[in-house]
Amino acid sequence: ASGRFYQSVWNDHRSVVPGSEEAELPEGDEGRATVYVKTHQYLAPMLREYGMNYIGSLVGFAGGVEDIALTDRDRNQLNRWADEIAVLRDEPNLLGWFCRDEARPTYLVNFLVTKAMIESRVPDKPAMVLLNSTEFLRVYNDSHQVIFTDRYPILRPTRDDPWKILRWMTEIDAYTGGKPHWFTLEAFRSRKEPWHARPSEIDLRMMSWLSIAGGAKVNCYFLLSGGPWWEDYYIRKKKRGSPFRCMLDCYGNETPHYRAFREHAAKVGPLGPLLARARLNHRPSVTAVAPDMVQNGVGPEATQTIPTVHVSTLEPDRIDGRILIAVNMDRDRLQPLKIKVPDLGHDRCYDLVSLTEVPAGESGLFEPFTLRPGDGHPFILCSPETFEEVKAQVVEAHTQQALRVARLDLKKALSWKIDVSSE
Repeated sequence: ASGRFYQSVWNDHRSVVPGSEEAELPEGDEGRATVYVKTHQYLAPMLREYGMNYIGSLVGFAGGVEDIALTDRDRNQLNRWADEIAVLRDEPNLLGWFCRDEARPTYLVNFLVTKAMIESRVPDKPAMVLLNSTEFLRVYNDSHQVIFTDRYPILRPTRDDPWKILRWMTEIDAYTGGKPHWFTLEAFRSRKEPWHARPSEIDLRMMSWLSIAGGAKVNCYFLLSGGPWWEDYYIRKKKRGSPFRCMLDCYGNETPHYRAFREHAAKVGPLGPLLARARLNHRPSVTAVAPDMVQNGVGPEATQTIPTVHVSTLEPDRIDGRILIAVNMDRDRLQPLKIKVPDLGHDRCYDLVSLTEVPAGESGLFEPFTLRPGDGHPFILCSPETFEEVKAQVVEAHTQQALRVARLDLKKALSWKIDVSSE
């Protein structure tokens, strides 16, 4: 949930926040932090009702921006904010607190104060900063229960090397000793900035699968832009830049990115209980049999070739088996999926989406189907007895997810009827 969204809630929809019309809003980032607290309290019941998990933004809360020093803060004000946030202690859909975007080492002291204040009230909700540098990770690793990152460059057609995401995920997992890693996909549909990126739906799908293949426990997306306020500021006033168009546009309409994300979530969502307790194997014996292709990267880190298909091995801690995540890293072509398992033993290979067995070929070679450009697919190697246990878990999770979607669709349908009848 971005700061721009909170600002738009305040500027465009002040009436929805109880008491905000009469409230005196402090200037600058002091005001922004006040808006965050009030907006969290307003949004939490709605997000819980719709079954949406989210990370609460507290950027600006205690020096979350460069121009605010901790000494400029009123400690009493910080404690009042923290006490208000404590109301959300039992919100099941609140995963944690996001305190700084792409934090530098100079923010560490401010973060530790923020973390202490928040976690003293809400101890089971981790406070974190977003990191985009392994060098900065060394500064923040000890203070974090989970690692929250984004990764540049964003995948763009004909330009960036998908392998960089896998290397990023692997390096972080190795350095932190396997701490839970929450990965943010930088998927902006349109923005006029020097670092602008417009990944296609294929690129978004590929980034989503590569992060899971790299051991991510949570995939975070930018849900929506800043609303009509952001549109007005950048379009009508002709300021530099253009609105974010992420999963939804400024007015809540679905974008092509949203459809790609929803398709990905339909495959991965029911596997949450399995993936949440799985560790990345850094020396897997399972490999993909696939041709190489010329990579798209530029600069000194560019490699000459990368494999068209990648297979990662994740090891769940409560299941005797190995989860395989296969990803087609070719943006342009379908690729036949061929998985080589030299140490299969008595295990079998099962498709975790269709929940059916994949027939084995000669010498432990599995050829289930062809992958679309950028697409991925999950499998598991285990005994038939273990698979029955896994199947029951996946079916239960799939049922719960289907019920959440059905409830949402029902609410939308009922709201539509009410709107029509009122007119």
